Amino acid sequence: MVRAATARFDSLVLRILSYDITSQGISFVTGVLIARVLGPAALGTLVLLQIVPQYAEKFLRLGIDQASIYLGNGSKRETCLLYISSGIVLMSLVSIGAAGLFWMLREPFQHALLKTILASQWPIIVVTATIPVAVVYRAVMWNLLQFEEIGLFTSLNNVVPTVLKVCGLVGVWVTGDILSALVGYLLSVAIGVWGGIWFLRRQGVFSFTAVDFKIMKELATTGFRQYAATVAQFLHYRIDIMLVGYFLLPAMAGLYSLASNFAMILFRIPAAVTAIQFPRSVKAISEEEARKFTTTLYKHTWIVLAALLAPTWGGVWMITRFGLEVEFHALLVPFSILLVATIPMAISQILTTHYFGRGKASIPLLCIGLTLMINLVCNMLVIPSHGITGAGLVSLLTYSIAAGLLTICFVDTGAVLELWKPTRSDLKPYMHLLRRTISKINPGLAGA
Repeated sequence: MVRAATARFDSLVLRILSYDITSQGISFVTGVLIARVLGPAALGTLVLLQIVPQYAEKFLRLGIDQASIYLGNGSKRETCLLYISSGIVLMSLVSIGAAGLFWMLREPFQHALLKTILASQWPIIVVTATIPVAVVYRAVMWNLLQFEEIGLFTSLNNVVPTVLKVCGLVGVWVTGDILSALVGYLLSVAIGVWGGIWFLRRQGVFSFTAVDFKIMKELATTGFRQYAATVAQFLHYRIDIMLVGYFLLPAMAGLYSLASNFAMILFRIPAAVTAIQFPRSVKAISEEEARKFTTTLYKHTWIVLAALLAPTWGGVWMITRFGLEVEFHALLVPFSILLVATIPMAISQILTTHYFGRGKASIPLLCIGLTLMINLVCNMLVIPSHGITGAGLVSLLTYSIAAGLLTICFVDTGAVLELWKPTRSDLKPYMHLLRRTISKINPGLAGA
């Protein structure tokens, strides 16, 4: 039974990862082409506008979507209907109010980060409209994973955004303007919301009229425990781009964002794992079962990422050196640093997801909250003098501290090294995969 559950988990992760890698590969190419068309300055402006709905999505969900999964787990369909419906409606109301507030503060935002008022306000209008849609979109995606509806999830989370990103690239190429890329993102999340709501309604677990104010209060209370840790984790990972944009010029924000996106190619692996890990951790019968499961994920994640560091670095180096203009070559140093930082970042993500699933959000909140403060202080001291290279070094340092603290909390101090000492049984699946690959390329060599 355990082996069957493990095989099912592996299958789900591989399905998500296969779609994810394909879409990320296309996104990588479109990102490089958009960078070539726009140049660092316009790319920086696009990045700083795009992070508004990204920040909103993290800040305004308030942990309500995860709370609805946690509280509704194992409940009857009628109860599940109330939790999911109340959660989505509550997040919609909060995010619409936040979008209105952003619109009122649009000029200070442009002065602080863009260093100028845009000649056309259409990009700001599109960003404002995207805020509530992006918040509901992410909540709906979480619920699709809860029902293990991987086919629809990958279509709405990978295929549709990839197609529209390509369309946005065409628009940017033709017009030389960033508006097409922003509209493409808005359309992708809007289609995702429509498709997700359609599925939930068909399952009988969502209705705009099935709203309970007592459940809304319960969701807000429970969700806030995870919300604080989620926001701290997101800020820890993404506040550097905002600070680069604030202290330096938009062109530097564009270079640093591109370096970060290149490094995040590897992070798609733990992202696919944790997408399935959370509902599995919630459903684990015992704490021991959940810890054993997380320990396995911990070890295999860092082994795979470490093996892929060199080929990923080499591929990005060649694309940057021979595919981008000389003015983009400065991103290679921060990229190299951030690429190494994906390993502690992935470890933190897996352990945080474990604690979220077991209802122990206070542990990652304390660990990541502490390192977030270190990150903020160090970045404010380092970015003005050492630029985007300094921002990358600070990220590597604080990601490593966070991963170390979470690991110490997860196991006894003496057992920490065991997580970083791969055994023969840990490496057996990879040796088997290597032999299978060699046998397909050269059967005679594999037999030898």
